Amino acid sequence: MDEDKEYQQDSSNLDTKLHYMVNHLVEFLVMSRTWLKTYQEIGFNSKQINNKYFGASLGLFQTAAGQLLVLGIYNIFDSDKNYDMVSITKILDELKIGSYTFRHSSASIAAAKKLGIDFKNQEDYSNLEKMLSRIEKQRPTFSNDAELRRVKNMRDNFVSHWNYDYLSSSENILLPTDYYFQHLLDWADNFRLFIHELFFPNVYPLDVQPESDSYIMNIKKLIKTIVGEDNYQAPELYAHLKNLNGVINP
Repeated sequence: MDEDKEYQQDSSNLDTKLHYMVNHLVEFLVMSRTWLKTYQEIGFNSKQINNKYFGASLGLFQTAAGQLLVLGIYNIFDSDKNYDMVSITKILDELKIGSYTFRHSSASIAAAKKLGIDFKNQEDYSNLEKMLSRIEKQRPTFSNDAELRRVKNMRDNFVSHWNYDYLSSSENILLPTDYYFQHLLDWADNFRLFIHELFFPNVYPLDVQPESDSYIMNIKKLIKTIVGEDNYQAPELYAHLKNLNGVINP
C-alpha cells in the first residue's frame, strides 16, 4: 500500500452490499488470525506449560482455538451457495450480478499480482471480467486443494458435527500446519485488498491485525507468567519452519 496515498470518503460504492461483505470478510480474517496465533503461542510453549501443570487447562484452550480456526477458514473459503454467509465465493458472485464502478490503478495491479494475476497485456488489468475469471481458476477451493478439503472434512465431521467413523482415526483430527493456515489467510487478505483497491480506492482499508495483536499480547503475558520470562518461546522465532504439527500440539 502506498503510504503517501491520500484517503478520502468516496461514496460511489460505500453502503452497498459489496462494501458490507468485504468488511465482514475482514472480521473473519481478524478472528482467524487471532485463533491461529493463540494456537501457536500455546503450542510452542506446550512443554514448559505441561511442566508447570497447566497443560490440561491451556490444552483445552488450544483445542478450542484450533476448532475456531477451522470454522473461520471454512467460512472464508466456503463455496456452498445455499447459505447466506460472507465468503470469497459469495463476493465473487456479487461482483457478477452487481453494478459497481471500479478504478484501474497501479495499486490494483500490484494487488492483482499478489493473487497470481500476471497479464502480459497491461490493458487486461482494466478488464474486470478477465481478472475475476483468473481468480476463479487460481483460488484455493475444496475441490482443488487437498489440505483445504481436510479443513472442510474436519468442520463437517468434528467441529460442527461428531462423526464416530471419522473420529476413529487420529490423523483426521490433526490440523494442517500453521504455515498452511497462514498461506490461506494471506491469500484471503490479498483478495480483499485487491477488491478494496478496485472498488474502494479512496477509503483507507481496514486493518486485519490490531485487535488480534492486542489480544495476543495478553496471551503472551499469561504464558510468560506461567512458564517464566526466560522459558517463554516466541512462535516468530520458528517462522522458517514449514511443518510444525509436531511442536504445536501439546
